Amino acid sequence: MARLLSGTTATGFFAGIVGGLVAPALARGSLLRPAAKTLVRTGFVLFEQGREAVARCSENLSDLIAEVQEERRREAARTTQPAGGGNGSAPAGRG
Repeated sequence: MARLLSGTTATGFFAGIVGGLVAPALARGSLLRPAAKTLVRTGFVLFEQGREAVARCSENLSDLIAEVQEERRREAARTTQPAGGGNGSAPAGRG
């Protein structure tokens, strides 16, 4: 039961009920039609703004991930360098 009342299921259910109740009034061309158009227009604007915000957040997150990956690559390269300074020669005193 909790699953039926969660998230998109409940939203869709209630939207369907409201739509069923409002649709006949809108079909007759009553005074509600301009208000419904305004509501739909506002919904489109809010959707677009939300989509743009998500795109910005996604881009910022991608940038952060790339920075962290680069830092990890540098750290890994630094820890795998030979102890002799990284020039590939053996340390002095051996040989």
